[in-house]
Amino acid sequence: MQLRNVDRGLTYADIAFIREALGTDAPAEDEMPLLLAEEERRAELLGSQRLFDALLPHDGSLAPVSPRLYFEALLRRAVDELRGAQHTFERTGSRSGERVPVFDAADVAAFAAQPRILHYLAGMLASFTKVHSHTERVWVRRGVVRKVRYSDLDVHSMLRLIQQTEEHERLPLYRRTGDLCLLILGIFPDFAATAHRYPGTGALRAQSSYRRRLSTEEYETVAAQMYAHAARYDTGEMSTVHRTLEARIPDAKKPLSFISEHYLGFRRDRLFGMGE
Repeated sequence: MQLRNVDRGLTYADIAFIREALGTDAPAEDEMPLLLAEEERRAELLGSQRLFDALLPHDGSLAPVSPRLYFEALLRRAVDELRGAQHTFERTGSRSGERVPVFDAADVAAFAAQPRILHYLAGMLASFTKVHSHTERVWVRRGVVRKVRYSDLDVHSMLRLIQQTEEHERLPLYRRTGDLCLLILGIFPDFAATAHRYPGTGALRAQSSYRRRLSTEEYETVAAQMYAHAARYDTGEMSTVHRTLEARIPDAKKPLSFISEHYLGFRRDRLFGMGE
């Protein structure tokens, strides 16, 4: 079996897992690459109930597949469920759990079902299962050097790194920072919603100006700004995706929130390194 550029990050093990999950309904092994290259057939295969059940075993374990397959399949299932829903929920107020219904489920599903958007979101989620960090020597003033650690799970450090990077090299940093904001908004919504107050009690958090937690609105603003910058610097086809995300951050985060709330459960903290 030859996997060319049609696999979009899938592995030989993923193909074997898909075929085993589908059982007697599975296509022949040599047909899989071509079927996965056709968006309609790919959606049918990766959106199947059998595959979904296999990816979320009842014992809470993580299926032995690549993060790319895992999140694409969950996104496709979320889109299908949102198509049949009447509303989504948005968090409001200062306490965790305060939500109001918004009757936009069909629009959110249509947005997330766009192939470029769906594949971008799946790849973005998969990329955050591996945390990248590094330390750089930064000149504070003449004769004084300080070591600064940067992590792509820390918005503040990413923004600092952007400022300290030559402008013509900032594109991947703009994209990554926008993605991080979207990850927090979608997969860890309480992290943003309780930026200023503790969940449950509503008591004010003590925060320094240097590492102040951002609110939901601030994450949305930063995400839109980062995608706008990325679209300006990216001359390829991804520029369109960045422009779309810039304009529709609230819609982009909702299928991620649906996945986080309905599918991941405690698996969320095993997949990502985010925390309070």
